[in-house]
Amino acid sequence: MTPSTDREWGELAREAALALREHPNVHTVGVGGRRRAGKPTGEPVLIVFVSRKVPPTELPTSALVPREFQGVPTDVVEAGRPRRAATVPGAQWGGPYDNDTGRHRPLRGGSRITGAAESEFSGTLGFFMKTATIPNPLIVAVTAHHTLFATTGWEVTNMEVGQPTPSHSAWGCCDNVFGFYLSGARDASMDAAAIALLAKQDYYAQIDDIGVIAGTHDVTTAEAATGTYSVRKRGAGTGLTGGTVHAIQAHTTDMSIQNYMSIIPNAASSGTPGFADHGDSGAAVVDDAGEVVGMIWGIEDTTGQQDSTGPLSLGWAYAWQIADVISRLNASGAGYTFAIETATTLGDKRTVPGASPASTAAVVSPPVAQRLEADLARTPEGRRLTELWLRHVDELRYLITQSKRTTVQWHRSGGAALVQCALRMAYDPRLAFPREIAGRPTEQCGDEILSLLEQIGSPELRRDIHAFRELMPPIGGRSYQQILAALAAGSRQVSPWQA
Repeated sequence: MTPSTDREWGELAREAALALREHPNVHTVGVGGRRRAGKPTGEPVLIVFVSRKVPPTELPTSALVPREFQGVPTDVVEAGRPRRAATVPGAQWGGPYDNDTGRHRPLRGGSRITGAAESEFSGTLGFFMKTATIPNPLIVAVTAHHTLFATTGWEVTNMEVGQPTPSHSAWGCCDNVFGFYLSGARDASMDAAAIALLAKQDYYAQIDDIGVIAGTHDVTTAEAATGTYSVRKRGAGTGLTGGTVHAIQAHTTDMSIQNYMSIIPNAASSGTPGFADHGDSGAAVVDDAGEVVGMIWGIEDTTGQQDSTGPLSLGWAYAWQIADVISRLNASGAGYTFAIETATTLGDKRTVPGASPASTAAVVSPPVAQRLEADLARTPEGRRLTELWLRHVDELRYLITQSKRTTVQWHRSGGAALVQCALRMAYDPRLAFPREIAGRPTEQCGDEILSLLEQIGSPELRRDIHAFRELMPPIGGRSYQQILAALAAGSRQVSPWQA
């Protein structure tokens, strides 16, 4: 009997996926429309995805996909198994592309973002949501969780996130960091993250190359069955592409990924081989009405699918439906209820309120600073370093950001690079200070910076820099944990830095 509601269709697709899990090449079952000779017929069916079609004559009868499942017709479609689509080391399918690595302010959807803890991973800022609290709503940017963290085990609460990279500026006027990780959901049926924007951050409720966001829409079974429901996305990897929703409520046969949407690209997809590729995870999927219908998380896995021309792929992309993204982020434990940000006019700049509860905390005391201070506080030598910094922070900030001579020398000597390394090391204990910066030993760079500050700083700063030199070890090649361990060694009579 044909299901009468979208929910019933979804339950039937799940049952079919479990029933077909032993069939060769079958990896997913979803709900969509039948195609004949590549053209949609409008008939709603269960779409059975196979990694490779095999002639029926080459399969035993028991391995054939049934023409019907519980009275509902099936349609067999060849497509790659889904895989996540963040930019990771060595990732390559149709690329490399001319990735969008520019700095975009005000923030907007479709641009590249990167988290501090996983600097080798990047994805796309999809869209913005806000709470209904008046007058100070909390504003968040939404992306895929795996664009920020390789696994849930590496998740870092309050991790800084930047566009395009999580770097800080010595001037303070053009930091790439725009917010911090607030909450997320990562399991078989969702892969999404909310990034709280910092106070005073400007943003647009729009997506590059697409326009303003008019609202949200949940694609129905009837709409998917037409085979003509057009969508677009703008990702940091492949830019603007167009396609068609081919199936919804899809489930892999092993249930490792559940309840997602599949999208097939247009024939001429802006010069790219598919609707999405590496670097596009997190991108919003938008329909012709300007409504967000989903968020990209995956692409076809072409592993092992080769012919004489290279990897075989139809360029499919996979997305979570927007209602599921919003509901899961609202239930993620952050304690907030969000709704998508919309606009009616391009260039309608919004600004995060200065009194926003979460972002105020981040501006006054950034999460990374909290972690550094807590780690240093565990040892007497670490506390001395913290005291020295707090005593002179205003003068140091002035010298680095306002004194032209010091600013130029600060950058030439690698001061900005050293600070950025320290910040990232606080998040990721696997990292270490480089042994060289711009071809010079790291210790030499640090010595040049301290010597400069001794020359132009106040008498109090010069005095304490001398004490600072005694406290600090050679840091080149040492990890964050190694430096903390050396501080914990205690006695200054026998230097721990010689070990």
